[in-house]
This record gives sequence, C-alpha cells and structure tokens, in this order.
Amino acid sequence: HFFVNAQFNLLFSSDNNFGGANAGVGMTHFLAPGIGLDAYLAVIEPDFQIRRNTQLGLSTSLNVYLNPEMRGTRKTALPNLQAGTLMIGGTSARAQFGISSPRPGAANVNSLTIAPNLLYFVNSRLGLGGAVALGLSGNQDFSTTLIGLSPRVRYYLNTDQHRLLFLSGAYQYDRVKAKFNELEQARVTSRAILALGLNSFFSSNLALELAPNVNYNFDAKSLQAGLDLGIQFFLNPKQKE
Repeated sequence: HFFVNAQFNLLFSSDNNFGGANAGVGMTHFLAPGIGLDAYLAVIEPDFQIRRNTQLGLSTSLNVYLNPEMRGTRKTALPNLQAGTLMIGGTSARAQFGISSPRPGAANVNSLTIAPNLLYFVNSRLGLGGAVALGLSGNQDFSTTLIGLSPRVRYYLNTDQHRLLFLSGAYQYDRVKAKFNELEQARVTSRAILALGLNSFFSSNLALELAPNVNYNFDAKSLQAGLDLGIQFFLNPKQKE
C-alpha cells in the first residue's frame, strides 16, 4: 500500500518552543494482521526558526492497525507463542542527509541510525535474542559513532492466556566515539537489566507491554528503577497443513 504523508511537529519546553514539519511518500507492507512495516521518504524541516536547515530523510517503522474484528476481541485474544515465533520491539532504521546548512560556509550534517531488536522463541515460553544499535553522524569537521550490543532472554511464566507474565534479563554495552578535527574521545558504558512484566494481547500478533524493571550501571555503580510501556510485535510461524 502506497501513501503520501504530511506532518507538523510542535515542541514545548521551559527554555524554548519551536515547530518543524515533514512531507513525503511511503509504502506499507503488512507482515501479519495488524502489523504494517512502513518505509518513508520525506523532506524535513526540523526547526522553522533555523533557516537553511532542510534535510532529506529515509526511515522505517512498525505500525499497529486495529481492525474492527481486532477491537472486538481485544479483551479475549489469545497468543500463539511457539517454537519459531519472532518478537520484534523497538526496531528502527533512519537516515538523514543535509540539503542546506544553517550556517554559511558550514558543511551539512548527515546521520544514520539502525537499531534491530529481535527475540527468537525456542519453545512457547523461552525467547533468546538481543538488540544491536549503530549510530553514525557528522560531516567533514566532526563525526560521532555509537555501537551498542544487548543480548537478552525472556521467559513466560504462564501460557495460553490473554495476559502473560514474564521475566526478562539483558546486558547492555554501548561504545561512543567522537572526533572533532584531530581530537578523539571514546566512552564505554555497560549495564544489567532485570524486569518482571505483563503482556496483554490485542491479537495473536500484538501485545501491550508493561514492565517494571531495575538496572545497574557498572560504570557509575548506580541502581535505577524504571517502567517500560509499549507495543510488542509477534510473528508466528505458519501452521502446517
């Protein structure tokens, strides 16, 4: 399915308020009922207050479509977790290229961000996988590189119910390298994350996730508590005839 899109963005803060916009064309490919993968090519104005800052961007996203039959069964839908199920969450890819620079004589800033996030279920309860992050940005004067790795494990405490409880653990490693002219700086961070969460299924392919968690930062030697809220996408294998 092809589409055209126009978007206006407003950001309000105590220091400054600004607006931006983008417009472009895209394509949606349906991976499963209710799950659409978008590819979107757009002309972007990040901030109308900064002149000559137009960018061309290409991005992907996963979107949820709750059709009438899904809305009718959203309180009774059952998952179909099994060996071979893939869970996708928080996955993105984005590239932006400067068309004009806001400062005379300065080079345009280009950026690329890729963050695949995937779990593979070895049975109906246990999922193994991880996330990879790659971020590149800069121009002829500076560059920044981010590389992140995060192996993850998830175990569901119950099966074949509308709401599933799970335990999950992850280790996250990030390395950031910045270079300005001839000066280089590198920073490494790592943390461990433990969560007890709940999935409420809209359908066998979509679930709302609520996951209180604690994470320990090995570099700062600090312990923090957090709460994850979002949508998880499940791609179940085809049933054998």
